[in-house]
Amino acid sequence: MSSPSPAPNSYSLEVARRIHNTTGKEHLERICVGGFLLESLWHSGIERRVLKTPAPAVRKAMLRAAVTWPVLYVVTSACISWAARKVDQAEEAQRKEAQRNIPT
Repeated sequence: MSSPSPAPNSYSLEVARRIHNTTGKEHLERICVGGFLLESLWHSGIERRVLKTPAPAVRKAMLRAAVTWPVLYVVTSACISWAARKVDQAEEAQRKEAQRNIPT
């Protein structure tokens, strides 16, 4: 049995723990590059050639993809870094609290 936490966790710490425990975060770069490539192939191949979408609409969609995927990568990386810092700080504080409560 584990002992209950001395104080309830804050909401931001709970969110940080969920982000920190997310699977696939180490593959974020590949996910974003792959997403951009797949979206680019969709717009340049399927939309343009098969669906006969006008060239200006395809260019606009490609530009939107070129902006969206890097922004997604940067924002997600920042969230993951924030979560890691928050969880590490909480664990360090918990360790210090545990050391302080050890009878000498």
